[in-house]
Amino acid sequence: MRQILVIAISLMLTPGLVLAGTTIVGGNLPGSGQTWTPAGSPYLILGDTTVPAGAFLTIQAGTQVQFASNIDGQSTGLNATRVELTINGTLNINGTAASPVILNGQNSSTSGNWFGIVVGQTATSVVINHANISGPIYGIYSSAAGNVLQVASSTISSAQSAGINVLAGTPTLDAVSIGPGQIGINYNGNSGGTVSNSLIGGNSYGIYYEPTAGSPSLLITQSTLHGNTYGVLMASGGTGTVFSLLLNNSLITQSSNTGVYRDTFVAAASTVSVTYSDVFNNATNYQHVVAGVGSISADPLYIAAPGDLHLRAGSPAIDSGSASNSSAHDRDGNPRPLNGGSGTASYDMGAYEAADGIFINGFD
Repeated sequence: MRQILVIAISLMLTPGLVLAGTTIVGGNLPGSGQTWTPAGSPYLILGDTTVPAGAFLTIQAGTQVQFASNIDGQSTGLNATRVELTINGTLNINGTAASPVILNGQNSSTSGNWFGIVVGQTATSVVINHANISGPIYGIYSSAAGNVLQVASSTISSAQSAGINVLAGTPTLDAVSIGPGQIGINYNGNSGGTVSNSLIGGNSYGIYYEPTAGSPSLLITQSTLHGNTYGVLMASGGTGTVFSLLLNNSLITQSSNTGVYRDTFVAAASTVSVTYSDVFNNATNYQHVVAGVGSISADPLYIAAPGDLHLRAGSPAIDSGSASNSSAHDRDGNPRPLNGGSGTASYDMGAYEAADGIFINGFD
């Protein structure tokens, strides 16, 4: 692959540290690694750019990365007309709540104007914290094995195909917000993992689970899926793959078609369990799936859907969850469990934990 060309308005004062107003033509990032900073923003990527195996890219809080819109200066990769950032080594996006890392198209906010972050099969670690990704075809497109991909406290919006597309491995996705778009999270191949404390809304499919190899499993816990066409849809891919899916401590509401849908071609030996969850006010709540232990169908009493999906006092979702498969925090970072009014600290359903019937932090 052609060596990358970096044009900087300011000089590169420190090896591996690119400064001030940087344009990246494409190819392999040079050297063993780079750190992108707010001082260098915006970083404009004109063509497919790769972090090679053994190299790293660190993006600091407050940094903005822009991708040339509707063109690929390298004319290579998975899409020859859209720019990709491919990780075959290590990526660390270190945003914060106050200063997230911004990744978007250069001159367009429309869906699909750049390709996305591609996590390759040889990637060793991809950790994304507090990133705002908008307008890609895929926000993240991952073929990495195991738990290489970890995404937390990040937002993906206006993805043309999928916010996160998982083709392999068991990524950890925590406190992720995805939508609007076509598919929130799409699983294929031998893939599974964990989705927790997440908000997925305004998509045609909230979570689309269609594994085609292996015996994968997916845990969706303490998440809120609201206002999708389908909340969670399971399909077979025509391979007869046997999988397991557990939907736990979650809210599936106001899907215009079906809240939890299992295709009739899914292998009979596959297991789908919906426990301690509220599946409510969908055109059809369940299709070929039966509600499990602790599950209800009642108005969760959101503060102001769809903009604020915290729970109001008196919500039947407060203190109605299970300790099993639960995390120690909610989407806002508040501790779980809290006493929501039952007299003891108990887990809530959905992405947000409430105390004494009152939410802790405002919607962020």
